[in-house]
Amino acid sequence: MRLVKHSFPGKEPEDKERLVCCDVSISITESLKQAMQTRENIFGKIADTLQSWILYQPLKDEIDPKKIPFLTNVFDQRRVYKISKNKHEDPFSCADSIAREVASSSCGILVPGSKFDAHGTRYGRGRGWFDRFLSAVPLSWTRIGVADNTRISKNILTRKPWDEPVDWIIIRVGSTWKVAQTRARSLTDGQTSDE
Repeated sequence: MRLVKHSFPGKEPEDKERLVCCDVSISITESLKQAMQTRENIFGKIADTLQSWILYQPLKDEIDPKKIPFLTNVFDQRRVYKISKNKHEDPFSCADSIAREVASSSCGILVPGSKFDAHGTRYGRGRGWFDRFLSAVPLSWTRIGVADNTRISKNILTRKPWDEPVDWIIIRVGSTWKVAQTRARSLTDGQTSDE
């Protein structure tokens, strides 16, 4: 798992050696690109190229995706779709509806979780709503988990056949944010991270 540390204007980083401060005169998106060097610049490039975003509506114990500082400008410049909080809404119908509207454009999907691991395995609330939703959207869409650092498992989570992994995890640690690439779906020859 590769972590990218990032802090934001107006925030005093506790450890100036570890954090990259942003220049207030440039947009958050541009500062994110500058903060992530060479190999770690991947997420910034991906976020900039995604034409559409799908956001969840947070429950009281979940991070509000609209408050992720380095993505707010991106959301302002792209098409944004919101998934309903209604747990009775059919995830397959919801995915189909959004997929028809988004059509062939590139898309990022932000998903909450109760637990994530370094291999992209995501646990939700046990009802499988997001797993069914993710199974019905195009495979080319980028899946991004969002969690507080307390929801990141140090151990490998058991991935069941119906569990849909994420490609990236945005992790909030106090007032700073990290971005981890899982490579869960980028393995060769159709392997999964469990194999």
